[in-house]
Amino acid sequence: FLPLGAGPPRARAGVELRLGASSAIQTFHSKERALPAPSDLYHADCYTWALQQAAALRRGDFEAVDWENVIEEIEDVGKSQQRAWKRQCRRIVQHILELKHWQPENPKVQRGWILSVENARVEMEEIIDKNPGLKSERDEMLRNAWRYGRKLAVIKLADYDPGSKGVLGYKEAQRNWMQLIPEACPYTVEQIEDEEWWPEEVRRKFGL
Repeated sequence: FLPLGAGPPRARAGVELRLGASSAIQTFHSKERALPAPSDLYHADCYTWALQQAAALRRGDFEAVDWENVIEEIEDVGKSQQRAWKRQCRRIVQHILELKHWQPENPKVQRGWILSVENARVEMEEIIDKNPGLKSERDEMLRNAWRYGRKLAVIKLADYDPGSKGVLGYKEAQRNWMQLIPEACPYTVEQIEDEEWWPEEVRRKFGL
């Protein structure tokens, strides 16, 4: 005989299973409600936001998509390729200017600059191969890279300058180098990308 109010063991197990499932669903929904709105989550936890947005797009739940930030992230994918190309181009500009305007005492420094330029050219070529749409933007990207590569070169050249003793001397050397190096890039994109090209002064100086 079963105790009063007790059902068969199988029935009790079924009731407990349904109760457990109901509790789990309530817990899931309570956690879901606890998450911030997608636009807030984007700033609070970008990783979780990205997973949520990917899941919403896969299941076609477009009302759950944080469109403003999703569009911004998609645009940033393209911009990241621009930034990568400009970063390598900036490196080429800096080292070409250093090679042109300075004769390092240590041959390893000279070789390091040349290798850095060569590596950057390979990186730039790969970026364009994978993103051919960037080809039409290279002139503008070069202007941007020249601007900042020139500044980096001036910092280094002023530091190497024997006349830059003390802070005042260093700042004076910076101003002198800024006047010496043209503000506008005198080279073409094709020259910067060409693995065989070097400014004539660099070619004569180092036998390239």
